[in-house]
Amino acid sequence: SDSVFGTAPASDPSALMINDPSSHPALRPNLLAPFGVTALLIAPLVLRGRILGFIVAVRRSPGGFDENHLQLLDSISRQLSIAVEAE
Repeated sequence: SDSVFGTAPASDPSALMINDPSSHPALRPNLLAPFGVTALLIAPLVLRGRILGFIVAVRRSPGGFDENHLQLLDSISRQLSIAVEAE
């Protein structure tokens, strides 16, 4: 099924940056507006090829995230997935 991660295999999905949630095709219009969310980052937690959950960072002030923010959250989610798998 389609999601904000499209049809990419769960074994290697990347973090996603959405700097205008009101116009993103995978999100309902105005879904996040009541909460003041102006941008978000979503990074999957993947364990043995399955997405267990997500780390989400939101911005509630003008401006969006940049590539550095995206790479940082992606790195954190991958490290966390490794730590969970080691348990």
